[in-house]
Amino acid sequence: MDAKPGGSSQAGGDVLDRFRRLDGSTPVGATGSDWVVRPVDGSSPGDEASFLRFILDTIEGAVGEITDGGFSSLDEWLSHRSGQVDAE
Repeated sequence: MDAKPGGSSQAGGDVLDRFRRLDGSTPVGATGSDWVVRPVDGSSPGDEASFLRFILDTIEGAVGEITDGGFSSLDEWLSHRSGQVDAE
């Protein structure tokens, strides 16, 4: 993310810092955004597979933007992760 023009891996913290500096602004809370998505009893009970495919597509697009397709291990990683989603 840092290699992308205007991108920042610290974007969330940057926004929170800007809010703190605004006159009359009082942020009331902030928290992390970790996600845990896993099969239950060997399968996905809802739309988890669709969600995971969306995340994989997002990663593919974002990494592709900054590497111009020159990140050869990305295809292998995506194939492995897609296979894991399909195996659910």
